[in-house]
Amino acid sequence: MNDDTFKKVIELARNKYNTIELEDAKSLMEKEEIFLIDVRPSDIYSQAHLPNSINIPLSKLENSKDLPKNMDTQILTICNRGNSSLAGLVILKALGYNRVKSMNGGTLEWINRGYKIEQS
Repeated sequence: MNDDTFKKVIELARNKYNTIELEDAKSLMEKEEIFLIDVRPSDIYSQAHLPNSINIPLSKLENSKDLPKNMDTQILTICNRGNSSLAGLVILKALGYNRVKSMNGGTLEWINRGYKIEQS
């Protein structure tokens, strides 16, 4: 996918039904079981990621064996800022997952707010 197409996909996917603000995502994670997927490359993920997240890079998402079997699992996609996670959301919805949201602000905003991160 070329850059212009990618930008258009992101623009079309960014809406209140597909995204969740960082504070709302944090509150949701504290109350409910959420399957957190960080779609960044593994080397970036290992430097800093949200607790309880798993790393499935965007390029491997479609064929990953680590995805939940239940298509109604509540999934939150995460990246650095909230753009690649939208692409992950689109892929997961295309695969048939029904409850997927992308976190606005991403890991960088999570860190800026002083929330707990992990390294691996």
